Amino acid sequence: MSKQALINKANAGDINAMIALNQIALFPENKEGLEYYTKWYPLVLTSSAPAQILSFAEVFKKYKYMFINGEDKYFRLLGRAADLGDRSALFMLLKEFNYNYQYAVPNRIIPNATDDELLSLLRFFKEKRLKQKVQDIEKILISRNVSLDYKTLYEELQYLYKEKDDSNFNLKLETALLIDDQTQLLKIAKFLAYRGKYNKAASVYERLIALDNNNPSYYQKLEESYRRSSVYNNNSNAEKRIQALKAASLLDDYETTIDLLKIYAEGQKLKDGKLLPGTNRRSITEFSGIDLTEQYYQHVKQLSQMNEAKRGLAKFYYNNRDVIRGAKILNELAENGNENAMVMLAKRVNVRERNPGDNVLAKKWLSFIINSNNWGLIDKLKTATRFLSLEDTADNPEFNKAHARLIQLYETDNIPYLKKRAKESYLEKDEAQERAYLKTAAELGDVQSWYKLAEFYINDDDAESVNKAISIYKMLAEKDDVTSLAKLGSIYKAPRPFMQEIQSDEIAINYYTRAADLDHVNSMYELFCLYFCRKSISPEKMKEYQNKIDVYIDKMIAMKTPYTLLIRDVARMYYNLKDFEKSAYYYQKGGDAGNQNYYKKAALIYKNQLNDNDKYLYYLHKASEAGNGDASFDLSQYYKQKQDDKNTLKYLLIASEYENKNAMETLADNYVSGTLVEKDIHKAVALYKKAAWRNPMSIGLKLGLIYHHGKDGIEVDLKQAKKWYLKSFSNQAKENLKIVNKQIKANKFKL
Repeated sequence: MSKQALINKANAGDINAMIALNQIALFPENKEGLEYYTKWYPLVLTSSAPAQILSFAEVFKKYKYMFINGEDKYFRLLGRAADLGDRSALFMLLKEFNYNYQYAVPNRIIPNATDDELLSLLRFFKEKRLKQKVQDIEKILISRNVSLDYKTLYEELQYLYKEKDDSNFNLKLETALLIDDQTQLLKIAKFLAYRGKYNKAASVYERLIALDNNNPSYYQKLEESYRRSSVYNNNSNAEKRIQALKAASLLDDYETTIDLLKIYAEGQKLKDGKLLPGTNRRSITEFSGIDLTEQYYQHVKQLSQMNEAKRGLAKFYYNNRDVIRGAKILNELAENGNENAMVMLAKRVNVRERNPGDNVLAKKWLSFIINSNNWGLIDKLKTATRFLSLEDTADNPEFNKAHARLIQLYETDNIPYLKKRAKESYLEKDEAQERAYLKTAAELGDVQSWYKLAEFYINDDDAESVNKAISIYKMLAEKDDVTSLAKLGSIYKAPRPFMQEIQSDEIAINYYTRAADLDHVNSMYELFCLYFCRKSISPEKMKEYQNKIDVYIDKMIAMKTPYTLLIRDVARMYYNLKDFEKSAYYYQKGGDAGNQNYYKKAALIYKNQLNDNDKYLYYLHKASEAGNGDASFDLSQYYKQKQDDKNTLKYLLIASEYENKNAMETLADNYVSGTLVEKDIHKAVALYKKAAWRNPMSIGLKLGLIYHHGKDGIEVDLKQAKKWYLKSFSNQAKENLKIVNKQIKANKFKL
């Protein structure tokens, strides 16, 4: 299908056509493509096909920094797919770990999550060290009777491989061969091949082919496993290798066709047990001497009806110096629109030894590609010739001319290439050339290049250059680019020393407000600073600003962003103004936004400033439920005063789970004394050791005394006693350390 036909379909909302244009015309790498993708983005966002949206998002992600608000647009694509029920989009959002989604996404995954999905979440939160989230997921898994040490089949096979007895490994592999998860099976096959288990890897690839017999790569890997198995196990899989390659070749695969034809050629190296003339004995393989002539001609006949596999036949002819037949086939394919064949022929302009006919075809197709205005085809030629050195082709004017034309094309209308060249110029410290490349890329529409140009102008330290930067930001701000709006806000809020005359809080507020209305969290915070950090604010303005800040705080809570500095500072401001009700109110908002510590702060205000015991307990419980160990410990002490042993122990245990140092030490004391719990010196010692690094003075002394004198089954261990006394800085520990040192010396003397 032609480029224009695909554009027409894309204009009508066909997402597949948009993706195809990325492949055949390099949209959005050039100016035309960038403009079209900008135009099509709203169409994709209104689509009701999540799979197509994710396919578009995969392309968009690669180029997102070229667009106005590109990163946000990418997340909105994933969010749209997730809203349409695609759970993989939720995990993609989660792995991006963007501020706007990291709190909201898990809450959308968890309610209907499978055990495997919950385990994926558990691993992710452990990697990010989000302890509270880890504990939440662990509780759900335990309630489902799922082991927290659960491993996928792939992980179990990795673990069992280390055992000397491979019986358990073989049993687990038999289980793996019954599953339908191709992703996991592929990982298992690669692991087995890596470990040299080629027979077993072959059995996994056979299972993959049973699940999907239209994937040439499965057949290729199966043949590779058979081949390596033959080498390592001294057995022949000749027929199996031929059948695997033949199946892939008949799926129109280029690489496997070449491999298969090589095997067919191997059969011609021996005749009646003797080497044919021109055959090296080292090249003899398991196929040598097998008569594969009939199979060869039959397969060549089948290839004549194919496309990429037929190109493999041409390559086979070239490899065997049959240039005439190879060129003829490639030319036929090229005439029928096979771009890879066109590139193969065009590349031969740079081949020194060639026949005249081959040279004519090479020039013909090189000229066709260079003048085609087909960016996908041109990029294939560029990629195919990237390793060729111009120095080696100084005597080849055709290639040099084509190479110069390629460079000209890319330097005038390919944004990624221009940015790459700008980076190279930066590394070479050629600032003038770097600016030139960035300017060209920016004029083609690349937003990131505009940013870098503006940074250059800002750093030039003169008013004229800064005004150029302001012009760039204003141009982008007209298109609602949040980065530029925020930059303009910062420029007018605190301009450079030589431009103080442009300072204007009102203009800064205008730009920050526009950015904040587009959900830019940093701008919300900057607005707070501009509103309330002035020397004098009228009561009327204070009320107006307060209402605006409330709107932004509600936005933050809706976005579930952990960036709660704005909420914290508003709460602090009212605390300093002695308006404790409002301070507690905003701390509660901060808790709602995901920061558990703010519930505790709200609780303390209700206790110490407002004398409201009910609300104190209410927010203390909320903080505890959100994972705040300090709040849980405070609740345990509150219930201890009320002589409520049940709740005292309950919250001591919860606080200890959250690794609150006071709770762990207090619970350990209870295990020592037998208060609230049964005596258990071993549990006490374990808790003391866990909390020791947080409170070494007190706990070091307690552990030192236990090991110094022995207690309830813990034997005397003077070395351990010395170790813990040294960790404690208390005076008693110092005195006891002197005694321990004397005892250690006395014991040595006895020996």
